[in-house]
Amino acid sequence: MRTFADYKGAGDDVIEDVSYYFFSTETGDWNYAEKACVGRGGYLLEVDTNEENIEIEGYLLPLTSAIGFWIGARRNAKTESSFIWSHSGRSLTFQNWHQGEPNNAGGNEDCVHIFYPLGDYMD
Repeated sequence: MRTFADYKGAGDDVIEDVSYYFFSTETGDWNYAEKACVGRGGYLLEVDTNEENIEIEGYLLPLTSAIGFWIGARRNAKTESSFIWSHSGRSLTFQNWHQGEPNNAGGNEDCVHIFYPLGDYMD
């Protein structure tokens, strides 16, 4: 899985003059992706609106070789039935789950990625 981060740095694409997005070709699990983002001064992506999700999809769609990107959503350890953003701790106000998701397949799907080419969320 690749890393998709909200990154505060120079030289990356700017959306709405407030966020920088960094797309990495590195692969690893969700914990690796989160540490990689924090190490760069950012955090895994938090999507708040459908409009933001559509804009992000526009960046990801040309990356046809990728099957998914980690985002900052993870299962809430207190409830196990809901998801929160790892950086802010907020509940997800926007969700774009793929049909049948989240399903916690195998009982160990606690993190979320954007699945492409569909742009849906999967746990």
